[in-house]
Amino acid sequence: MQDIEFKLKREELHLSQTELSELWSVSLRTLQRWERGDFKIPEERAQQITQMLDDVNNTVIAFFEKLKTVEKDNIIVLLAYNQWNYDGDFEHYKIHYSCLAKCQDCAKKLGYNVRIVKFKPDEYADWLAGREDNQVMRSQWASLQLI
Repeated sequence: MQDIEFKLKREELHLSQTELSELWSVSLRTLQRWERGDFKIPEERAQQITQMLDDVNNTVIAFFEKLKTVEKDNIIVLLAYNQWNYDGDFEHYKIHYSCLAKCQDCAKKLGYNVRIVKFKPDEYADWLAGREDNQVMRSQWASLQLI
């Protein structure tokens, strides 16, 4: 993989150099050298960033399949989780944000009204008031945050 291709994939994932270096536990300087072409990008890392982008793109494709059933005058709410919702799993947290950003960007270009709501576990738990936690309940809570 060429340095520019690597950089474009990182940017398409909405990851800064610092975020990717932290995610992979490599020094920022090393990542910068890969992107400048000073060092050869290890094959394992080239495959890893390609897989990350494939995973995000597959999620975006699935999102657009569901979007076909939504009228453009409806507000689409995407629920943004924070890193603590992922039990410290920084990679899944960052991929989640990459997916949200790509879904929002693409849907807006198609004329959809898309909003991102940050998930607030304490507020959600109070609102849930002992009811079962599931996707429907999270969707309802997120929709109420727009009011």
